[in-house]
Amino acid sequence: MRMKQQHPVVEYSTSELVDKGKQELDEVVLTRWDLFMQRGHFRYNTDTITEKVVEGDLGYVAQSQLNRAKLRRPPQSMMTLKQEFDKEKFNFNKIDESKELLCQLVNKDRVSRQGERDILITNVSPISRGHSLLVPQVEAGLPQAPCCHRPCFMS
Repeated sequence: MRMKQQHPVVEYSTSELVDKGKQELDEVVLTRWDLFMQRGHFRYNTDTITEKVVEGDLGYVAQSQLNRAKLRRPPQSMMTLKQEFDKEKFNFNKIDESKELLCQLVNKDRVSRQGERDILITNVSPISRGHSLLVPQVEAGLPQAPCCHRPCFMS
């Protein structure tokens, strides 16, 4: 891991992710996530979330999140998974990186071009501790749809 600007940069390769890489990423994410929570960068605190394991073989968890229902940003209307990027509406280029950017991810197995950052950001309306979003090629203005470009540890 190296520091660049105000956020950590986690470099990884497929072979490193088996143990060491995942532990390092978990440590970076949870340390920064907890710091952002302490500084009040979220819409609400996750301490008020109650959970219950639903009876049955599958181990489903049910949560009561009254603050999330009341305080999260209303979601945009989406008509299709391939909805075009609209720079006028909310997008991940508009986040305050000093309050939401957990780290930048650099895949050493892939050649990256200038300005193609893969980042991991907090979800400011979290479901639980560590809730974050992977944003590949943030500056490219891609639609929020599954695509072939993704860090290899997500497969």
